[in-house]
Amino acid sequence: MKRLLPLLFVLVIGLTVASVPVAAQEEPDIDATVSEPSVAPGQTQQVIVTFTNDDDDAPPARVVTAEMESGSTPITVRSGTKFIEPIAYGQPVTGAFTVEVPEDIEPGTYDLEIDLEYEYGPVNNTGWKTVDAEVIVEDRAHFAVESVNGTVPSGGTNELAVSLKNVGTQTAHEATVQTTAQGSGLRVGGQSGMATQFVAEWEPDESRTVTVDATAVSGTNPGAHAIRSVVEYEKPNGIDMTALPATAEVLVTEDRSFDVTALDSTLRVGERGEVVATLRNTGPREMANAVLELGQTGPAVQPEMSQYGVGTIPVGETRTVTLPITIAPTAEPTPQRLSLALSYADADGNLQRTGETTVMAPVADERDRFVLERTDSTLRVGEEGVLELEVTNNGPNVEDLVLSLPGAGQNIHPLETEYAIGALAKNESTTVRYPIEVSSNAEAIPRQLAFQVQYEEDDRDFEMGPYNVRTTIEPQKDRFDITATNATIAAGESGEIAVELTNTGELPVSDVNPKIFADDPLSADDDEGYISALKPGESSTVTFEVAAGAGALTKDYPLSMDVQYEESGDTKLTETVQVPVTVTEQEGGGFLPIVAVLVGIALLAGGVYWYRRR
Repeated sequence: MKRLLPLLFVLVIGLTVASVPVAAQEEPDIDATVSEPSVAPGQTQQVIVTFTNDDDDAPPARVVTAEMESGSTPITVRSGTKFIEPIAYGQPVTGAFTVEVPEDIEPGTYDLEIDLEYEYGPVNNTGWKTVDAEVIVEDRAHFAVESVNGTVPSGGTNELAVSLKNVGTQTAHEATVQTTAQGSGLRVGGQSGMATQFVAEWEPDESRTVTVDATAVSGTNPGAHAIRSVVEYEKPNGIDMTALPATAEVLVTEDRSFDVTALDSTLRVGERGEVVATLRNTGPREMANAVLELGQTGPAVQPEMSQYGVGTIPVGETRTVTLPITIAPTAEPTPQRLSLALSYADADGNLQRTGETTVMAPVADERDRFVLERTDSTLRVGEEGVLELEVTNNGPNVEDLVLSLPGAGQNIHPLETEYAIGALAKNESTTVRYPIEVSSNAEAIPRQLAFQVQYEEDDRDFEMGPYNVRTTIEPQKDRFDITATNATIAAGESGEIAVELTNTGELPVSDVNPKIFADDPLSADDDEGYISALKPGESSTVTFEVAAGAGALTKDYPLSMDVQYEESGDTKLTETVQVPVTVTEQEGGGFLPIVAVLVGIALLAGGVYWYRRR
């Protein structure tokens, strides 16, 4: 019995200790705040809630779940139950909840309810708490996206029509819409990444549509991609405001591409040519009312247009389009890169644009833009002549075409250094006549003349050359063809001789003064003549009074002549030429010869008689 007493004492003491209650475990004091409480009517947006444990003696809340409810508000909660990180004192955590705000909500403050369930303490006690998340609908302009018209093909570009509505309570003044894409793959507004459009005054319940260019980079996954529009405006009191972002989804579709199955090029440096491209629709859908777009080119490539109508291209079929392009004179004869894309309407009528396809168009080396060909020449030593050229334009139409001969070398003197041709169409030719004087010291040999060409094309001035033209300088010849038509004088007498002068040159002459010089036995008191003018090829006759001495023999005597004349305002003198004058017997001086003949006949007859009498 004594042995059982200690055991019984221990058991009683143990039961006594076990029956003493343990001190109660303190529960976490969780509160919730919304960092950006403003919400916009007509928007579905995220509300970021920050949770804090405000009791420094309370243990952390673990295994936290949070479920937001609308409570008594008209706001619809679209989020389900959220798992939240442990909430310890001094260590706030956040949770994101999606809410949908009706367009007709009144401005004011609204409390959303968040039901929390969590564990705490060393024995995993379970706690529950409902906290309020306060959001505010401000009395100002708010904007919501009503619709987005258009899709973007992967690897392509398309124009989107974004319709927004002022769902707020105030008018937005001087409103500007800035649209950007969210995430990677989709880009809005070109390289800047933002499309900005001014829409001025915007009343409540008024809808406006802005257009933006959206590009889905090659390889972007098809599906919905987010864009965001932010409206900056002035309140009626002049204060600048930025509205809450309005978000929407844009559908990126499969890449609808095309192939260039054939490419022909007539491009040449310094000329207008054509690139003929054959396009094939590789699918997956028909391209209606397709337009070929030529991307930005360098300064060497000058397309006439950037867009070319192609028409509808069913899947698998081809169409051919011609692109007129001018290659700058300064370009190199190397293939030029062209970026091609197709814009078209899809089955729903939405405008689509494919990704760009790059092709290389061959460019031939420069050829003579103009051809100068000698068609006639009257250039001759010691004379003024005319060089006739045919000028052909091998390139595009030009204006203010001027042909110049700045220098022709020694003894060759152009009377005009420039010849204004004016307009000359492609493949058109014209004839020019260059008056040129060749000095008497020049040699009668082939000569090469270097011409320059200046012209205007597409409101730009160009100069090309030299263009070498080969011509022959003919030997010098008499300026006048001089022929005596009546030049017979009896010895011892005087008379008129007639001389015909013909202008053998290419230019008219005036004040023609032929003068004769007579040597013994010829003499001339009337030694000058006058012709007022002679056209090329025209003839005129002048007369002179010439005497032959009595002792002159019956033969031809030379009569010297030169001619002074005016040509192109200059006084010139020909070389001296010889005109033959025939001198005949003196008239009435034939008696003695006749007597001598008669005496001779008589003597001959007497001799014959005497001979026979023997």
